[in-house]
Amino acid sequence: MRYPQVTALSQAIEILADRAPCAPCLVHHGQPVFPVYSNKEWHALVDLAERMGGVLREVIGVPGELSVSSETVIAIGKDAVGPAELYAHLTGRDYRLAKDVEHLGKPPPRVVVTTMPFLSDSLMDALCPSANAAQPTVPGILCAATLEALRLRVLYTAALSLFNGVGPAESIDLRPIELAPIKRAPAPKIYDSETPSAEVRRRLAADAALLMINTHSDGVDAFLGPDLTLCSLLEKPLREGEGNGPYCRESGICHRHGVSVATAREYLVDPAEITARVLIWSACYGVLAQHSIYDAMPGLLGSFLQADAIGAVIATRGVSFSLRNQLDGLYHDLSQGMPLGDAVARLNQSRSAIDSGVRFYLFGEPNAYLPNLRHASDRPGNRLLDMPPTDEKEYLELAFLKAYLSACVLNLPEGLDHHLRLAIEAVQLYEYQYWLGAPVDGDQGVQGDILRKNVLDFLMRRGSGIFHVWLAFAVTMHSEEGQSCPGCGRTTTVTQVDLRIPGVSARRLVRCVRCGVVRDAPIWSDLALKIDGERFLLCGRRPKRDWAACLHLGCQNERESTAWEWPALGDGSLAETFKPPQPWPKGPLRIAFMLLEGTAVHVVSLPGRRDSGAAL
Repeated sequence: MRYPQVTALSQAIEILADRAPCAPCLVHHGQPVFPVYSNKEWHALVDLAERMGGVLREVIGVPGELSVSSETVIAIGKDAVGPAELYAHLTGRDYRLAKDVEHLGKPPPRVVVTTMPFLSDSLMDALCPSANAAQPTVPGILCAATLEALRLRVLYTAALSLFNGVGPAESIDLRPIELAPIKRAPAPKIYDSETPSAEVRRRLAADAALLMINTHSDGVDAFLGPDLTLCSLLEKPLREGEGNGPYCRESGICHRHGVSVATAREYLVDPAEITARVLIWSACYGVLAQHSIYDAMPGLLGSFLQADAIGAVIATRGVSFSLRNQLDGLYHDLSQGMPLGDAVARLNQSRSAIDSGVRFYLFGEPNAYLPNLRHASDRPGNRLLDMPPTDEKEYLELAFLKAYLSACVLNLPEGLDHHLRLAIEAVQLYEYQYWLGAPVDGDQGVQGDILRKNVLDFLMRRGSGIFHVWLAFAVTMHSEEGQSCPGCGRTTTVTQVDLRIPGVSARRLVRCVRCGVVRDAPIWSDLALKIDGERFLLCGRRPKRDWAACLHLGCQNERESTAWEWPALGDGSLAETFKPPQPWPKGPLRIAFMLLEGTAVHVVSLPGRRDSGAAL
C-alpha cells in the first residue's frame, strides 16, 4: 500500500510564532501559534523552516482553543504538564494528566510527554506491550532531561509535523560494525567500518530524511569506527569520583581509545552534530534503563532528544540482537509514507522482531511521515531468517568452537594474535586426534585439557560477549518470556538460536533489560551466576570432569580487565563459590563466568561494581 504524499505546494508552509506570548496556548486566524520564550527556541524554528523550505512568520497570538481530535496527549510528572498541554494544542488533540504509569487509562494515549526520570521500565512496557498484543500503532514519546529541553522538543516536533511528506528525501545507512563491504542493491549507500572518519562525520550532519545507525553501544557512548566514538558526555564537565558513572568519569580515561578524556576529544563526536528528520538508532541500550548500573542519566538518547536538529528517534531497549537486514521492512514502510507509529508497530510484530525478541520505541510524533525516499524499492529483503533451521544431530560443540575462533580472525583486537593462534592450533590437534580415534579426554587423553586451557586463555583476553561474533551464524530465532533474572529479579527474555553449523546444538541467550545477556550457552545448559558481596555463586548443574573455567571482570578500559581461574573441589568437580583474591577494577564492570565443558562454551554474566557488588 502506498500512502498519500505531498509532491508540490502552491505556497510555502508557514510556522506561526509569537516571541512575546501572553499565554501558553495561542491562536491566530484559526491556526495554532508557537509561543517562543528564548533565542534558542526561535533559532531552532528558523533553522527548521529553512531546511524544510518553509517560512517562519512572527505574529501576535491571542489566547484561544481549537477543535480537538479523539487522540490524547498525556503528561506524566509535574514538569511535563505545561509542555504536554502545549503539544496537545499545537497538534489538535485532547490533553490530560496521569500521575504515573498506572493511571494512563483508556483509550491508550497517542503521545506521552514526560521527563527522563519517568522513563521507567513499566512505562515502556505499557506503551509497547509484547508483539502478541496486536498493536496497530505505537504511541509517541516526547521526553527530555530538563524542562527547557522538553519545551524545545515539543515546539520542534510539532513544527516538523507541519511538513509531513515534503522536504529532503535522502536516506543514509551507517553500519560501522560491518567488517567489509557487502554486495548490495545500489541505494542507500552503506557506510561500513572502512568508511573514513571524515566521511562518517559528514554523513551524520547531512540532514537526511532517514538516518539509520547500526552499531555497538552501552547507552552512554557508541562505536562509529576505529577512530571515532559518539559520546554523550563530550560537552559535560568531568567530575572525578562521581558515583556509579561510566569509566571515564571515575578514571579520566576514555575506554574506547585508551587515552585521557582531553586527548580523546579529537576522536569523539557530539550527538549535537547529527542532523536528521528520523534517526533509527539500532544499538544496545538505545533507551538507558533507570536504576541500571549507571546512575540515572540521559545517555545518548537524552542527547539525541535534546538536539534541535533530530525530529524523531526510533530505538530499542536493553541488549539488541541486530541482524543485518532486520530493519529493511521498516525502511520500506517509511519510504512509502507510512506514519512513524504504524511503521514501528508493524516492525515490532514482524517475524524477525518477534524471533529476536527485540522491541522498538518511538520518540517523536506518531502521525508524522516522510517524503518518498530515493531508491527505496532497491532495498534488499531479509533473507537470513527465511532459511530453514539446521538439523541437530549430536551435541558435538567442536564445530561451534572452530567457527567462533575462525570468525575472531576477522575482527581481532590488537595483541591477541598469539593467543588466538594457540587456541586454533589446539582445536585443530584435538579434532585430528578425535578423528583418528585417539583419546582426547579422560585418564588417557590430554589434548582436551590443552584445548580448554588455550581457548579459555583467549576468551579471558577477548572478553565475555562472544554472541557478538557467533550471531552471524544464526539461521532462526525464537524468543519467549523467561524466568527471573539472577541479578535483579526482573523477568527475562529467552531466545533460542538455531545455527547454520551442522551438528551443533542450538544456543540459548537469556537477557534482561537491566543486566544485559546473563546467559550465552548451549540450549541444555542451566548455569546462572549470582553475586553476594565479593563472593560469586554458581547455580545449576556443575561438571565433574573435563572442564576449565574462569571468572572475568571486564572493565570499560580493557587494559584493566582481569580474570582468575575458577577453583576445583577435591574430587575434580567445579566449585560452587569463589571469592577473587584482589580488588576489582574501577567503574562499571561486566562480571562473567566462562566455562569450557568438554568443547562446549558457557558464559553467564552480570553487571557489577567494585564498591557495591551487583549494582542493579
